[in-house]
Amino acid sequence: MALDWLNYHHLLYFHTVAREGSVAAASRMLRLAQPTISGQIHSLEQSLGAKLFARSGRNLVLTDFGRIVYRYADDIFSTGRELQDVIKGRPPGGALRLAVGISDAMQKLVAHRILAPALTLAEPVRMVCHEGKPDRLLSELRTRSLDLILADSPVSPGPGTTVFNHLLGTCGTSFMVAEKLGARYRRGFPESLHGAPFLLPAEGTSYRASIDQWLSSRQIEPRIVAEF
Repeated sequence: MALDWLNYHHLLYFHTVAREGSVAAASRMLRLAQPTISGQIHSLEQSLGAKLFARSGRNLVLTDFGRIVYRYADDIFSTGRELQDVIKGRPPGGALRLAVGISDAMQKLVAHRILAPALTLAEPVRMVCHEGKPDRLLSELRTRSLDLILADSPVSPGPGTTVFNHLLGTCGTSFMVAEKLGARYRRGFPESLHGAPFLLPAEGTSYRASIDQWLSSRQIEPRIVAEF
């Protein structure tokens, strides 16, 4: 069913439940009965055509669709608070919101160093980071739930979508080994790695693909004992 208009009271109840973590907590915050809040959220789900919450034991957790709606609701009510500040003659106190998707294969220390300068800008920034698979992050970028994605490889936009990829940097790869094994594998490196026990990144990542390609080009077949 097409959505002709959005009931912002329902959206506020949903936003409060998601932020507070439960209907009971939202009930105390809004000073409304729990059945009233539950009923309004159910009405919102019907108008949107999808579930916003799912049960996890005794707790309510946001569905994937619910997370998208929550981010938009958060922006809506944040903008509303800024409007109230302007009307009352106060400068807007809200920080700029920067929503960043980080690929699960991305080294978190690298991501931190890339994003850290944004926190030193003259204008305050509220950074929100989400980790996930590149395909999922790309879908959130399409719906404008994310402003940018950090990944270890370029993303393919798909039909009807425009995405700009920018190379931020490159780095080499080092092999780390226990000290007592260092002498064994140092001699005849890299051929000495043939049959050596390896801990490697999981398959399906750009980093793993580059390592596999390097090993294959030298006809080296390590013994993979674990992947992460």
